[in-house]
Amino acid sequence: MPPKKKPKTPQPPRGNQPRRVQAPQVRAGSRQGDTADRRRKILYAIAGAGVVALIAVLLFVTLGGGTNDKKVASLMTAAGCSFKT
Repeated sequence: MPPKKKPKTPQPPRGNQPRRVQAPQVRAGSRQGDTADRRRKILYAIAGAGVVALIAVLLFVTLGGGTNDKKVASLMTAAGCSFKT
């Protein structure tokens, strides 16, 4: 007497494709190079901000102009205040 045939289980919905393993994905590329690039960009940004701040201070000092004591004195006396130079 031949052995009984076992019932076949149906294939998963994807057909004959193997099932993907649910595991953490491996990142491509090195993170060491990424941090070096990021640090370099941060340093360039800080240096650029320093240059812009230096130019702003120099422009403020040179173009800011001084106060006109006569104009201030006339405005202060018109407001009822005393002014000494």
